Amino acid sequence: MNRLAEQKSLYLRQHANNPVDWYPWGEEALRKAREENKPIFLSIGYASCHWCHVMAKESFEDSQIAQLLNERFVPVKVDREERPDLDELYMAFVQATTGQGGWPLSVWLTPDRKPFYGGTYFPKDDRWGRPGFGRVLERIAWLWENQPERLREHGEQAVQRLKELLHLRGDSGGEEAVGSLPAEIVENVFQAFRQDFDPVHGGFGGAPKFPRPSILFFLFRYAAWRRPVDPRAGEALGMACKTLEGMGRGGIRDHLGGGFHRYAVDGAWKVPHFEKMLYDQAQLALVYLEGFQWTGAREWAEVARETLEFALRELASREGAFYSSLAADSPDPQSGGEPKEGAFYLWTLEELDSVLEEPLRELVHRFYGLSPEGNIPQEVDAHGELRRKNVLWQAAMLEEVAQELGLSREEASQLLQLARRQLWEARERRPKPWVDDKIVAGWNGLMISALARVGTALEEAVFVECAERCGEFLWSQFWDPLNERLFRIYRNGVSDIGGFALDYACVVSGFLELFEATGREEWLERACRVQHSMDRRFWDDGEGGYFAAEEDPSLWLRLKERYDGAEPAPQSIALSNLVRLSSWTGEKTYWDRAEALVRAEGKILQRFPEALPWFAGVLPRLEAPPTQLVLVASHWDDRARELKKALFERFLPFVEKVLVSRPTGTLREVRDRVANELQWLPKDDPGPSVYICQKGACQVPIRDPRIFEATLKELAPRTPEEVAPAYG
Repeated sequence: MNRLAEQKSLYLRQHANNPVDWYPWGEEALRKAREENKPIFLSIGYASCHWCHVMAKESFEDSQIAQLLNERFVPVKVDREERPDLDELYMAFVQATTGQGGWPLSVWLTPDRKPFYGGTYFPKDDRWGRPGFGRVLERIAWLWENQPERLREHGEQAVQRLKELLHLRGDSGGEEAVGSLPAEIVENVFQAFRQDFDPVHGGFGGAPKFPRPSILFFLFRYAAWRRPVDPRAGEALGMACKTLEGMGRGGIRDHLGGGFHRYAVDGAWKVPHFEKMLYDQAQLALVYLEGFQWTGAREWAEVARETLEFALRELASREGAFYSSLAADSPDPQSGGEPKEGAFYLWTLEELDSVLEEPLRELVHRFYGLSPEGNIPQEVDAHGELRRKNVLWQAAMLEEVAQELGLSREEASQLLQLARRQLWEARERRPKPWVDDKIVAGWNGLMISALARVGTALEEAVFVECAERCGEFLWSQFWDPLNERLFRIYRNGVSDIGGFALDYACVVSGFLELFEATGREEWLERACRVQHSMDRRFWDDGEGGYFAAEEDPSLWLRLKERYDGAEPAPQSIALSNLVRLSSWTGEKTYWDRAEALVRAEGKILQRFPEALPWFAGVLPRLEAPPTQLVLVASHWDDRARELKKALFERFLPFVEKVLVSRPTGTLREVRDRVANELQWLPKDDPGPSVYICQKGACQVPIRDPRIFEATLKELAPRTPEEVAPAYG
């Protein structure tokens, strides 16, 4: 057993019994490399990564490979979810030198941590055009023994080129570069995604195809910003809705248990890579909610609800927070219990037919396009590992299947629900995928946001309650009040790993969503404290923007995350947070910081329009004076609930909502919170009533839910004609 056995990370503990003498990243490993003058082999992955497990089984459990690693290198294992700063830094090197990236990430470093060679997955022996891992190790060991200065020089050159490349990406190009924000830059972002859009299946780019919820976040806000004067608003809405439809029907969505897999290996969303990540569930629940709010499509509200129900059922911890992920692999009884990717989710026709009887069997066959040979295209199963397996993805419209079987649509829908229930119950008896049970601060912040917003919009009180419970856990366990500091990881106690900028930003966002959903002032106060700490620890006083991590002497470069990928960049979440904090507190410092952030990061959007779609979606909020909708209710009767439903059910991306629900008969609390914008509110209003506040003044209160609905249509019009392009 090596040094990983006592680590909090499941991924590291999974390698504790390897014959490889693994070290965690830290001074002990770095000192050994310096003192023994050995290169470092750095292996970065995460617990639910399929190819990480493949490489571990093939190479890290092999005694000969282990002997070579132990004798000639200092092997270091890192969980990318614990140390995203290390992952980003060395991933940038591999992408710059090979043009590819992914996990496992395999990088060789000089003893002073400079990378000189890297890649991703290496098979044990030469295969698929990739060099065997053993041969790579032997070659690097020989070079280090015979030509060490060559490798050191290569490492120094690689670091210098990488610094130049990253500096070039962030080069400001002058203050005038952002003078046209947001109109010109936001339009350029839309045009970039317009070119990349797949009009057949939805989504952006080809295979493998990732959900990219940040793009949908942008498109929904672009459409809201452009309407009603520009037909491109309908086009943007159509792109977003086509993508939601494609993912909702595809195999990337778990049609039995809810939730979404990481990505599709094909361009039509049919065949997933089966791991399930917490951050995907949170973001996709939000964009499906926004699709419902835009269009009124109830099926998308159900997708959002089912996604969160999956997270609550499978990823919730007993403390009320959420675990990180479900693995892609699980024991396959048909292979003697050997772990196989997708084993939990895939079906042979015989397995499925043993569960269902007619007419459910034929209905499911047709609806999901099942066959005895399997429904997985051969081009995505080059090695035949999934032969005769079926993925559940919608192959036909329910109306068509119902007509073919002589059923009404309602009858077919009821039968399909029954079939899904029976299949889910049968699947629950299978060995389940492993859960990575570490709790990550930022991902839980995203989940709080999703639960609070979806719960409020869909009147699911239990979601809001779960969001509050998670928020209280983060505040009590992750926040260090003495040092005003956030930690990143919790597993049987909090880790000593400090939070990264994204953790701070996502936790602030979650607390702000809780304030909006509940009206409880402590959530706003907590958000302010975490934001102040984020500004102090990560803000770049020289060039602006947020560094990804605090200063770390073991890293030779301090990076800024400037890409909305699987997770949004901290710059993007922070911009939204700062604008909202400015609106709610009236403190100009938040607005000034937001403008400084736009000056710092707007140049990135000019040069790389697709880099920060979430950030671009927030930019229109800086153009117009803040609008606030204040709902006052001394008690929650039917009329108050109708007003609240109308307030939260619509898509209002450029509006802040404030609940005043204490039966005090005074608005002093909310006046103190949101300062200037609400100074014209009357001192006493028992409610229920809604105030629309703009430009420092509030209109007369609205007490009739029907009048309020009509007023909201002016703020966010939504008619069948306007959403028709989504279904064209």
